[in-house]
Amino acid sequence: MIETKEQQEIANVIFQQYGGGEFALVTGAKNFKYLKDGGIIFEIGRNEKGVKWVETKLNGNDLYDVRFFNRKGEVLTEVKNIFNDQLHNIFQKNTLLYASLLPKEYETKINYNL
Repeated sequence: MIETKEQQEIANVIFQQYGGGEFALVTGAKNFKYLKDGGIIFEIGRNEKGVKWVETKLNGNDLYDVRFFNRKGEVLTEVKNIFNDQLHNIFQKNTLLYASLLPKEYETKINYNL
């Protein structure tokens, strides 16, 4: 079993990979809780797919398994072995909610070597 501090760190990393505060604001995500086996679960706002809870766990391959639950706690969809940069796409596909204010292709890359 993973120690509590490590559980919290894993959950925080996942939260940041989803987009942190911006993600929570845009999606209505709340009630974030870390999981004892290395992951995070949170509630999201209303969406067309009827998803209420999203669970993201770090698996043995150092990848993520994501499950989407309805209000009754039934698994609607499960996606295994995804990379951290796929979290937004998987979330958007399964909830029909945008995961950020601007799509990734519109983000500006800042060059500090001017």
